[in-house]
Amino acid sequence: MSIFTQSNYKKIFFVILFLLSILSVIWLASLKGNKKSGPLPTIIGAPVESFKGITPGLSNKAEVIQTLGEPIKTTDLGQQTKLDYPSNKPTRNSEVYLQDQTAVFVKEIVSSKDKKKPSDLTKKFGEPKYFLFGPASTSGLNLYVFPDRGIAFVANIEADYLFEIWYFPPTDYSTFKNTYAQDYSETFKPIQ
Repeated sequence: MSIFTQSNYKKIFFVILFLLSILSVIWLASLKGNKKSGPLPTIIGAPVESFKGITPGLSNKAEVIQTLGEPIKTTDLGQQTKLDYPSNKPTRNSEVYLQDQTAVFVKEIVSSKDKKKPSDLTKKFGEPKYFLFGPASTSGLNLYVFPDRGIAFVANIEADYLFEIWYFPPTDYSTFKNTYAQDYSETFKPIQ
C-alpha cells in the first residue's frame, strides 16, 4: 500500500500551502520594516523641477552655495532660513528657503530679461491644474499650480507675463496651499 493516496495528497497540498502562506506573511512583514523615508514625497513618474540645479527636498545648503554662490542676505525665520540671491529685477531678490540644512522652497523672481513666459511653462506642463487669487490678482497676476510636479508660477496668462516661479517638493494641492500659499485664495477678493 502506497502512502501517496488521494487523501494524503490533499493533506500534503494543504500543509505546503499553509507553509507558503506563513513564509509570505513573514516576507511581507520584513519588507514593511525596511521602508526608507526620504525628504521628498514620492510622486511616481513625475520628474522633480529644479532652479539652476537646486532641487527642493534634495539639495542641501552646501550645494545651494556651491551652485548659486554666497547669498546677498540671510534671514533666520525660526525653523527655516531664507537665503536671498540677486535677480534681474533690481528691487526683488530670488529666495531659497532652508529647513534642517535642506532647500525646501525656492522663489525665482522673473524679469523680461530672463525671456521666460507663462506660455513656455504651459507648453511644458500643460494647462494648470489649479489657480489661486492673491495680493496682485487685481493686476491680473494669479498663482498657477502644478503640485504633483513641484512647480507653481505667478503670472498674467492673458498678457503672457511671468512674475515668479515657485519650486517645491511635489505634493498634493491641499498641502501646497496650506504650506506655501496661505496668502492666496480660491475666490477673488478685490481690495476694498
